[in-house]
Amino acid sequence: MDLAEEIILIKQELLERLLSGKRMTGRDEMDIKRILKTKEALDNIRNFIDKQRIVILQRRKARSQMKIKKA
Repeated sequence: MDLAEEIILIKQELLERLLSGKRMTGRDEMDIKRILKTKEALDNIRNFIDKQRIVILQRRKARSQMKIKKA
């Protein structure tokens, strides 16, 4: 199961528990926190990679423009 599916299931389980009046166990809370931290870490990695791609593309564009000016 991938992270997106796991997050959806946790949200559904949490909503069901809230509506039914069931209490969350310590394990439930730990699982939710772990998944949220994992998602946050993955989002940070994706943002970093996206920024690096932008920098690389800008450098390539600048180099190609310099080559055109020299020619």
